Amino acid sequence: MDDDQSTRGVDDDGIRTLAEEYLQTHTHLPFNPDLKRTIKAEMRKWEERRETLSEDDPLYEASERAYEKNKQRWLRILDEENGERERFLGLIAENFVADGVWLEPQVMRAVNLVLDREYRDWLVVDGVRLDSDTDLSDEQKAELSMAVRELASRELPDSEAGDPSE
Repeated sequence: MDDDQSTRGVDDDGIRTLAEEYLQTHTHLPFNPDLKRTIKAEMRKWEERRETLSEDDPLYEASERAYEKNKQRWLRILDEENGERERFLGLIAENFVADGVWLEPQVMRAVNLVLDREYRDWLVVDGVRLDSDTDLSDEQKAELSMAVRELASRELPDSEAGDPSE
């Protein structure tokens, strides 16, 4: 699915696919905290080396290139993370229904991860636990579905690119 396409009307397989993609992206690389720490440490190392050198020193340019190379790696990781996150949040904001495919364990893990940063196959919304065994009235489904959509919608504008110098 293109980032430019609307997520309205996505079928069950599309929902499962986006959930799986999100989980793969955020439970493996690039959402690997060790990789991020390593890249930040490399950036700091090269920045510190560069600061100890004069601009005339041939090693200054090499330090600058190494710093920029790591900075680009950092920005690529953030772009990948945020792109997948925003795409999945958009899907939730437009399509979530507290029923069917959305309550399947794999999909719930992705929903929970994107909304609560927790890796579990259930979600608590307005004091109600949503999972594959949840039995809700139509009114409860509608209320909880809208609450989850609202949570996802609120997350969309707050997507942060992150600062590589942090």
